[in-house]
Amino acid sequence: MKKEYDFSKAEQGIFYRGGNQMVVAEKVLRKIIRESVRDAIREERLGLYEVLVPPVSKKEMQEIEGNYGTPAKYKKSDFKDMTDWVMK
Repeated sequence: MKKEYDFSKAEQGIFYRGGNQMVVAEKVLRKIIRESVRDAIREERLGLYEVLVPPVSKKEMQEIEGNYGTPAKYKKSDFKDMTDWVMK
């Protein structure tokens, strides 16, 4: 049986072969799996952060603000942007 491939998406490493069959280059498949695993780990990590950060009552929050002030009053130099670290 002769394999006929549609090379219209060859640059993406995906080839279609009649019906519902698709052939994916190993390199492309690895990339898809890697991205999917990273997304899943990122979602689980964010869920873990939500579980680990304890809830704070209004009274506790007022006490904290009384002791340390509000973020609006902090100097920008007091902060370190950790977005890239957290999102990895």
